[in-house]
Amino acid sequence: MYRTEATLRKLFTALPAPGYNLGILGDPGMNRLEAVPSSRVLRMIPYSKYRNANGAQIYMRPTGESCYTLMDNLTLSPVSSVTPANRSPQQGRSACSLTPPRRKPSSNAPPPV
Repeated sequence: MYRTEATLRKLFTALPAPGYNLGILGDPGMNRLEAVPSSRVLRMIPYSKYRNANGAQIYMRPTGESCYTLMDNLTLSPVSSVTPANRSPQQGRSACSLTPPRRKPSSNAPPPV
């Protein structure tokens, strides 16, 4: 957990903000917290790591006007798939969405209907 905390502290120094929007996208849906103080983000590390280990996608960005978003487990493959065709203008700036790859079903799971 120390590496995660150290990385977040560097992020808070590099991108100071009154709060941070935190999103946890998983099977039950999307948990979105807005304007979370950095101290609370640090306290949420164990919960975020637990959700991430169980397949949830985590993202965080400074509250307010910002073009930066921190995403978990991001590799070059999904980033390189972003093209002008799947970007859309949003509030005067360019925005895009990345769809995480679906996890393979376990071998003992019933086939999809």
